[in-house]
Amino acid sequence: MPDNKYTNTKQDTGQKWINEKSIFRQVFTVNTRAQGNVEQIIDIGLPKTASLTIIKVEGGIRAGADFYPVEYINPNAPSGQNSQLKVTFYNGSWQLRFNTGSAGMLTIIIYYTE
Repeated sequence: MPDNKYTNTKQDTGQKWINEKSIFRQVFTVNTRAQGNVEQIIDIGLPKTASLTIIKVEGGIRAGADFYPVEYINPNAPSGQNSQLKVTFYNGSWQLRFNTGSAGMLTIIIYYTE
């Protein structure tokens, strides 16, 4: 049975997707800047192939004592309380592209098959 660890390297979860391919997970942590509606772009170390299938993404931004889950938007609060994220294959590599009004630490877990 695979290790049940969360690390920044590729981990086999021991589970299979609906097409019987193994499901892997990998943790990514990056610093964020309080830039509101300006997209921040970070290259990440997923396998460099467009055939990789992302199954789900979990996580969020820690800003001081606050935690904003992925895709959190509070329309009644200052623009600092939001985090929107996408994972995209662009120009031969995988990227995180996100907007946030909070400076902090973005930690996400990506589940995928190859």
